[in-house]
Amino acid sequence: MINKKFLIIGGVVILVCLIVSCLLLRKQIPTQSPLPPTLPAKSKKELKLSDFPEAFKDSTLIVVGDNASDIETWVANEILEYLETYGKTEEEMKIKCCVECIASFHPVEATKPHCSYFLTHSCKKVLNASNTFDFEVFRFCEKILNEKGFKVTQEVIYPDGRKVCNLNIYYKPGYCRCPDGSIKIKKINELGEENEICIDSLKIISYSKLTEEDKRNYNLIIIGTPKTNPFLEEVYATTNATRVTEEFPGEGKGVLEILPNPWNESKAMLLVEGSDKWGARVGSLMIVEENKKLTKERKFVDWVEYTGVEFPIDSEEEAIRYAKTDPGVRNFISAWTAKKGCRVISQVILHEPDEGLFGVGFGVRCFGEPVFDAGYEIRFKDNGEIILSVYRSI
Repeated sequence: MINKKFLIIGGVVILVCLIVSCLLLRKQIPTQSPLPPTLPAKSKKELKLSDFPEAFKDSTLIVVGDNASDIETWVANEILEYLETYGKTEEEMKIKCCVECIASFHPVEATKPHCSYFLTHSCKKVLNASNTFDFEVFRFCEKILNEKGFKVTQEVIYPDGRKVCNLNIYYKPGYCRCPDGSIKIKKINELGEENEICIDSLKIISYSKLTEEDKRNYNLIIIGTPKTNPFLEEVYATTNATRVTEEFPGEGKGVLEILPNPWNESKAMLLVEGSDKWGARVGSLMIVEENKKLTKERKFVDWVEYTGVEFPIDSEEEAIRYAKTDPGVRNFISAWTAKKGCRVISQVILHEPDEGLFGVGFGVRCFGEPVFDAGYEIRFKDNGEIILSVYRSI
């Protein structure tokens, strides 16, 4: 009887051990239930300086300091003009600029169209418009657009029926499209009504007018020195961008750097910065002239090394080299050398050593029929300060 009890107790103990062993073994075997889905990693595009200008051709703000020097303002305008004309033929530019001219026509003075007040720098050049009232430009644009099948009124209507509205007037949502080179944003008027207005998608803005919304919505090109553009300090605080100071990388030197916009990484940011204004200036020369060769995200630049010009300028050869860095001169040379049978000749036409003043003239001679000449004149001090930069037809 006792043996029977032992057998029963032993059997129960063995059974309990088997059950415990099974439970322990089950815990060690991985379950076959499906793993929770993993979110795809957020992709970051690796930017290179050669992505300029493609990455900045739309919705880009060029930010300068409120106390930007004339040279830094040059840099901003040169980059803006390069972006505005990038990838466009002469005919496309004329149509774009004429739409801009008519669309920006201010309605207050209906008897005196003065679209040139609102034209971008590059469009003023394309249409040969000044900053003053120019009725001939307005009529020229009416004519060329009508010839291309556009209906020209206070609005501009494309051949396919799309309307382009005045840049300065609010419209009900969906009423019209914006001119090429601008974007449509929603605004609430004083009555609380939602309206739309067209704004330039490529423009220069001063740091004090930059909003948090701007930082998120645009690609950014930041120009200047830490002393003249406080926005650079914000960039240094939020990114691993190379910090430029008055001492680093040094006099006449700067840094070109491209990186994701830290306020919206789907946008790009380009830094054209220098220890001084000449460091920023050489950066703009290189990004415009050499962008396809810049295969890294960062490039240290040197004014003297790239241009061969040292201040104070003390020779005619150096004066001509410096004159060729002027945006107006550069555009003049580029435009005329692109024409078959034309060549550009340069010479120093003024040198007053006591005043530290130079004048350089650029002439054009085109051979064939018709034969004509044109010229460009630039005057500057030996420290690089520009006195005069003007196109002269002869």
